[in-house]
Amino acid sequence: SSKRAGSYEDWGGDSKWGKCQPTVKPFPIPGTAEYMANGGHVKDNLDYILYAAANRSLDRTIATLGSDFFAKELSLHRLLQHLVNVECVDQAQFPCTKQGKINPETDCYYQDCGCGRPCVDRVLQRERNQMGLA
Repeated sequence: SSKRAGSYEDWGGDSKWGKCQPTVKPFPIPGTAEYMANGGHVKDNLDYILYAAANRSLDRTIATLGSDFFAKELSLHRLLQHLVNVECVDQAQFPCTKQGKINPETDCYYQDCGCGRPCVDRVLQRERNQMGLA
């Protein structure tokens, strides 16, 4: 993501606004650690219910596919993720340059999401070819 690769992001959500701003580094918010430690975030947040349901569904899918098959596919997925991270982070055209200027040549799907698709496509095609899947 642009938060990992650069030091500027497009505030306002659209490069046409011309507002590249320095990426804000995370900082502690008073009371957050206590709130997280006492479990309040779980009972107050329906995302945790959705997460638990998705995990149960994934566990059933893995059981249906077989754990060996799933482990092999997960390993391949992680390898491809690693290759894309290594090869594409410097090639992605983020909405903001490292100098804080709007980049009119952005290759992101939307805002700063899904950047670097041409490189990702090249890496995946190369790997498909090497595996004889093309």
